[in-house]
Amino acid sequence: MAMAKEWQQFFDSHAPHYDQNPFTEHTVAEIDFFLSLFPISPGASILDMGCGTGRHSVELAKRGYKVTGLDLSSGMLLAIKTVDSHPPEVIDLLAAATTDMFAGPNVMTIEKLFKRARGVKEDDHHYFQELLVNSDNLIHVFLRGKRFADYVVVFVCRKSANLGMVLTKVRISLPDIEAAI
Repeated sequence: MAMAKEWQQFFDSHAPHYDQNPFTEHTVAEIDFFLSLFPISPGASILDMGCGTGRHSVELAKRGYKVTGLDLSSGMLLAIKTVDSHPPEVIDLLAAATTDMFAGPNVMTIEKLFKRARGVKEDDHHYFQELLVNSDNLIHVFLRGKRFADYVVVFVCRKSANLGMVLTKVRISLPDIEAAI
């Protein structure tokens, strides 16, 4: 677990510059090669495990695939500048850990204070289960796992989406995501 956290921190810190690496220039050719090996019809669902900044997810979505990206590094996911240029298909970007938001020292202190103030015994149960963040053009929904309480997923979509539908989809998707862990 400690090694995973070190890698997450590395990729979180590298995220702002990741797409400047020379190997990212070959995304289109990489997707062409992938599709030559796996002739999947447009419209199919694809899970991009370790999606990073979403460069493969975006290219696949441009070609008509329904893509879900998953990455342990919330920094990589948050380095994606916008989804406005994507095709109308929704790309759900997930993060399995957003440590600073859910398990940082300030949040842990707040959870303890809430528990004390409400007379709830202090245990390993986390008080915060969901966070919703609105940016200028995006909705970010952070949801703590039910089976794996130390994991958090983040769904990112356009702000124009129906918030009730977004929350419903997020909550319905969680068991499938946890089953894949």
